[in-house]
Amino acid sequence: MKEFVTAALPFVLMGLALAVWAANSVGKKEKKQNNRLGQGMIIGLMFGIAVGTTGVMDYAVCISLGMLWGIALSTLFEDKK
Repeated sequence: MKEFVTAALPFVLMGLALAVWAANSVGKKEKKQNNRLGQGMIIGLMFGIAVGTTGVMDYAVCISLGMLWGIALSTLFEDKK
């Protein structure tokens, strides 16, 4: 069962990331929103790599979770410009 969860979890997280991206790109200012999502994804990716290299969790799962959390957190903050 553990092997199945570790094999399927990155795909489930990728689907969640696509769902968050699609929900946020509808009806908003495209350029600013996409810029924030990209920045959040990159920051989350770096955090996921850092956690993955410590050996706490599987490397691929940490990268997927980091990107998902980065996208989710970037939607909470507005640009002050």
